[in-house]
Amino acid sequence: MINLFPKNNRWLRQGAFSLVAFLWCYAIYIHQQLPSRIPVHFALNGEPDRMGSRDTIWILCGIATMLFVLLTLISQYPQSFNYPAKITQDNKVYQHQLAVQLMCRLNISILLVFIFCLIEIKIAAKKKSLPFHGWELQLILALVFLPTILYLVKSLRNRQ
Repeated sequence: MINLFPKNNRWLRQGAFSLVAFLWCYAIYIHQQLPSRIPVHFALNGEPDRMGSRDTIWILCGIATMLFVLLTLISQYPQSFNYPAKITQDNKVYQHQLAVQLMCRLNISILLVFIFCLIEIKIAAKKKSLPFHGWELQLILALVFLPTILYLVKSLRNRQ
């Protein structure tokens, strides 16, 4: 049996699970502090352009949790993934472990984006506007794409 979950992957999985727990705890903590109407969508300049009920944060937490569960379940079947490198008997274990690690890192990245969104909603709800610095969008894009780029580099470097 191939061990697809070496120690570092277990730490990544536990980290992702901890982020889900933190997301829910933070949402519970801020829920009563929020006004009844909160910003639920922001324009590119950072200004809120749609308001909604404070209960909308539960939808955000639900979506984050569903994505966590989905990515965790998908990572259990790396043999069904598409790979950038040809899978051989020699590289099969390495490529599968790399793919599982990618899924764990994507899970963490996506959860960090959702936590960031909750924090930004809380700040915007208190200030009624949100100063947009430009780094927020870059951070979100880096969090989502960096794990994938790192995976592609490692995978293609060790194709044999």
